[in-house]
Amino acid sequence: MLMELVFLLGFLSLFVFVAINNYFRVKQIKQMREFDFDWYRGEFPELTKDGAVTCYKCKSGHVSTERLMQRTFTRRHVCKSCGTTLFYSPEE
Repeated sequence: MLMELVFLLGFLSLFVFVAINNYFRVKQIKQMREFDFDWYRGEFPELTKDGAVTCYKCKSGHVSTERLMQRTFTRRHVCKSCGTTLFYSPEE
Protein backbone atom coordinates (compact mmCIF):
# COMPACT_ATOMS: atom_id res chain seq x y z
CA MET A 1 0.00 0.00 0.00
CA LEU A 2 2.72 2.47 0.98
CA MET A 3 4.82 1.49 -2.04
CA GLU A 4 1.88 2.10 -4.37
CA LEU A 5 1.30 5.53 -2.83
CA VAL A 6 4.98 6.47 -3.24
CA PHE A 7 4.88 5.30 -6.88
CA LEU A 8 1.70 7.29 -7.55
CA LEU A 9 3.12 10.46 -5.96
CA GLY A 10 6.34 10.06 -7.94
CA PHE A 11 4.42 9.59 -11.18
CA LEU A 12 2.20 12.61 -10.49
CA SER A 13 5.22 14.75 -9.62
CA LEU A 14 6.93 13.76 -12.87
CA PHE A 15 3.76 14.50 -14.84
CA VAL A 16 3.39 17.96 -13.26
CA PHE A 17 7.07 18.74 -13.86
CA VAL A 18 6.86 17.79 -17.56
CA ALA A 19 3.62 19.74 -18.03
CA ILE A 20 5.05 22.90 -16.45
CA ASN A 21 8.31 22.57 -18.39
CA ASN A 22 6.43 22.20 -21.70
CA TYR A 23 4.22 25.20 -20.92
CA PHE A 24 7.22 27.49 -20.42
CA ARG A 25 9.02 26.02 -23.45
CA VAL A 26 6.04 26.69 -25.74
CA LYS A 27 5.77 30.21 -24.31
CA GLN A 28 9.49 30.80 -24.96
CA ILE A 29 9.30 29.56 -28.56
CA LYS A 30 6.23 31.71 -29.21
CA GLN A 31 8.11 34.75 -27.94
CA MET A 32 11.09 33.95 -30.17
CA ARG A 33 8.87 33.73 -33.24
CA GLU A 34 7.00 36.94 -32.38
CA PHE A 35 10.05 39.13 -31.75
CA ASP A 36 11.84 38.65 -35.08
CA PHE A 37 13.67 41.09 -37.35
CA ASP A 38 10.45 42.29 -38.98
CA TRP A 39 9.09 43.18 -35.53
CA TYR A 40 12.31 45.03 -34.64
CA ARG A 41 12.29 46.92 -37.95
CA GLY A 42 8.65 47.88 -37.37
CA GLU A 43 9.30 49.09 -33.81
CA PHE A 44 12.60 50.86 -34.53
CA PRO A 45 12.75 51.77 -38.23
CA GLU A 46 15.42 54.42 -37.65
CA LEU A 47 17.74 51.79 -36.12
CA THR A 48 17.65 49.36 -39.05
CA LYS A 49 18.71 51.56 -41.96
CA ASP A 50 21.17 50.58 -44.70
CA GLY A 51 21.32 46.94 -43.56
CA ALA A 52 22.85 47.85 -40.20
CA VAL A 53 21.18 47.11 -36.89
CA THR A 54 21.61 49.43 -33.91
CA CYS A 55 20.66 48.75 -30.28
CA TYR A 56 17.52 50.55 -29.15
CA LYS A 57 18.80 50.84 -25.59
CA CYS A 58 22.36 52.15 -25.91
CA LYS A 59 22.43 53.04 -29.66
CA SER A 60 25.51 50.85 -30.22
CA GLY A 61 26.13 49.16 -33.55
CA HIS A 62 28.02 46.22 -31.99
CA VAL A 63 25.41 43.51 -32.49
CA SER A 64 26.30 39.83 -32.54
CA THR A 65 24.44 36.59 -33.04
CA GLU A 66 24.27 33.72 -30.54
CA ARG A 67 22.91 30.24 -31.13
CA LEU A 68 20.41 29.36 -28.43
CA MET A 69 20.55 25.59 -28.97
CA GLN A 70 17.94 23.87 -26.73
CA ARG A 71 16.40 22.34 -29.88
CA THR A 72 14.84 25.69 -30.83
CA PHE A 73 16.92 26.21 -34.00
CA THR A 74 16.88 29.91 -33.18
CA ARG A 75 19.50 32.64 -32.97
CA ARG A 76 19.44 35.58 -30.62
CA HIS A 77 20.73 38.96 -31.80
CA VAL A 78 22.24 40.73 -28.84
CA CYS A 79 23.98 44.07 -28.29
CA LYS A 80 27.61 43.47 -27.30
CA SER A 81 27.81 46.80 -25.49
CA CYS A 82 24.90 46.50 -23.05
CA GLY A 83 23.80 42.86 -23.41
CA THR A 84 20.23 43.62 -24.50
CA THR A 85 18.47 41.03 -26.64
CA LEU A 86 17.21 42.82 -29.74
CA PHE A 87 15.40 40.14 -31.72
CA TYR A 88 15.44 36.46 -32.73
CA SER A 89 15.90 34.75 -36.08
CA PRO A 90 15.73 31.13 -37.25
CA GLU A 91 18.96 29.23 -37.87
CA GLU A 92 19.63 28.51 -41.50
